[in-house]
Amino acid sequence: MFIYEKFKSNNHIKTNIMKSIIRTGILLLFICVAGILNAQTSQELVVPLSNAGKSGTLEVGIMYGSIKVIGTSVKDVVVNVSTEQKKVKEPDKNGLKRIANNSFGLTAKEEDNYVKVNTDLSNKNVMLEIQVPANFNLKLKAVNNGDISVEKVNGEMEISHVNGEITLTDVSGSAVVGTTNGDIKANFNSVTENTPMAFTTFNGDVDVTFPADIKASVKMQSNMGDIFTDFDMVMKKGTPKEEKDAEKGIYKVSLEEWTRGDISGGGPEITFKNFQGDIIIRSK
Repeated sequence: MFIYEKFKSNNHIKTNIMKSIIRTGILLLFICVAGILNAQTSQELVVPLSNAGKSGTLEVGIMYGSIKVIGTSVKDVVVNVSTEQKKVKEPDKNGLKRIANNSFGLTAKEEDNYVKVNTDLSNKNVMLEIQVPANFNLKLKAVNNGDISVEKVNGEMEISHVNGEITLTDVSGSAVVGTTNGDIKANFNSVTENTPMAFTTFNGDVDVTFPADIKASVKMQSNMGDIFTDFDMVMKKGTPKEEKDAEKGIYKVSLEEWTRGDISGGGPEITFKNFQGDIIIRSK
């Protein structure tokens, strides 16, 4: 009897422990879900264009987060923004609760088809996904915690980043692209004739694909990487650089550090430069 009662008592204790664990698990799950819902919010903003159906320009600048621009059949500019609260130490205000600030801090201005999108948020990662008409010019800037990507846009593109990748997919037109830490990948369906372009990064690969019939004069420099291409490129000899100092009687001649070549007889200058990483120039 003693053994049976002890067995019942142990089972009762185990049952209570299991119930307590389940209740705790459910509570933790609820807290986690609530935390996720509170930490991330999203909203859509439609910016009408003054001259619908005509080309325009989109300018975007953010400090933290990612920018994605897609060329579509829309007549307006559609901005989908979501924010993710950065993890910060809870402030100590004598036991008072901290209320989450879900403000987007986002502004969008339009004048004569020029759309400017800005955010002044400094403690949140901003994820912008923007739809623009297929024929649109872009000026995009970002600094940390994200990448910049562009798809199916035809226009002039000026894109800069500090810590992040830049990717252009199925684009047309021209581009000046630069980042400090990150790869650059670009795939062009067509390019604007007689328009110079540049692709530069410090740490990362530069991988660009052009139409097979492109005409260009290429200028390349990779300090600690290799250069690859499948174009039939005619290489040029380095041009001597002269330095004179009449007062000191010094005359110095050196070869430039750039590698140059012509594709299909030459054309507008396209610059490729990085410090650590490879340069890859492809045809399609």
